[in-house]
Amino acid sequence: MSSSLLPDPETVEVSIFGPGKGESVVVHLGYGKWIIVDSCIDQKTGVIPAIEYLKQLGVAVDSDVKMVLGTHIHDDHIAGISQVFHECSDAFFACSSALMGEDFVAVLEEDLQAEFDLRKSAYSEFRAIHAIADARRKAAGGRRFIKRAVEDLPLIEEILHGKSPTIVRALSPSHEAVTRAQKKLATVTAMEGKPRKPFRGDPNECSVALWIQTLDKVILLGADLLKGPSGCGWAGILTDFKPAERASLIKVPHHGAPNADEPEVWERLLEKAPVALLAPYRGGSRARPDQADGKRILARTSSAYITASPALPAVRGATKKEKANFGHLAINVRDPWGAAGQVRARSHRTESEWKVDLMPPARELKDVAYQRRRRK
Repeated sequence: MSSSLLPDPETVEVSIFGPGKGESVVVHLGYGKWIIVDSCIDQKTGVIPAIEYLKQLGVAVDSDVKMVLGTHIHDDHIAGISQVFHECSDAFFACSSALMGEDFVAVLEEDLQAEFDLRKSAYSEFRAIHAIADARRKAAGGRRFIKRAVEDLPLIEEILHGKSPTIVRALSPSHEAVTRAQKKLATVTAMEGKPRKPFRGDPNECSVALWIQTLDKVILLGADLLKGPSGCGWAGILTDFKPAERASLIKVPHHGAPNADEPEVWERLLEKAPVALLAPYRGGSRARPDQADGKRILARTSSAYITASPALPAVRGATKKEKANFGHLAINVRDPWGAAGQVRARSHRTESEWKVDLMPPARELKDVAYQRRRRK
């Protein structure tokens, strides 16, 4: 991880970390104000790269980080996020309205993990976040430390040192997406005596995409937001959102997967050939981005960067030992996560270009060597 100097007060920074276990984005809004979006854990060192990096820069994370946001409840985006929130003790936590409604809180309070079909790690993170927020609220005389994100809601809105307004705006989830999620959640928290059904919603549908305007820069963080369905995802955003300026940098949604790729986002919300940042996903049967994903992104911009190769890393010694314990039953055992790389983009208020630094295993997307995933 880089130990370079803090950005200039009027320099905007966007850094993305991953894969590790998950992905995370940190943004310097200017004048020492930071936000952290999602979280990941470096599987080789066990540290949370976003927190480690900010501390190396000399950032006082307990006071300078103003918001921690969990875009959605998939553990490849929120691994360790309760620890991030704990460290950033002056920050509020923001999350999709679909994950902060009464039905979702009931899932946490009633220990309905199995019925909700939550992975244990994601479930534990949100229980810990609620506990931290409750403790802070009591200590702060009632000040609330959780905000519910929904379409067109400014999560942060202020003037930094008399400059242009700094606005961090949630573009999603749409009200339609929240309604759909809450209807599905209601089947989980059914009335006593009636059978419960597993939650079958897709958390990506209610993912929180952000539109950030600060120091004459515009940034689009796409989270894992999908194209639809109707009234949801990018389709819902493009119906009503018509910004005066276009973004010069995008965090590519859903690791470059085609189900999150909406061409009109590039045509209507982004400058021509913007800087594109993404982290790979190696946990499924098909790694993302694959070769077709990479080709599609590079057809839109040559300034595309990825935190690590989507190819599986070499098997660690601990994984080899675990494989040996299972003998012939262990077939194609791999460790999908590995070390987290960093892509950092910085741009001063008076500049139009972004300066990009790559910290291994990060690389330009054009330099990725794709690997065909073996069948299990």
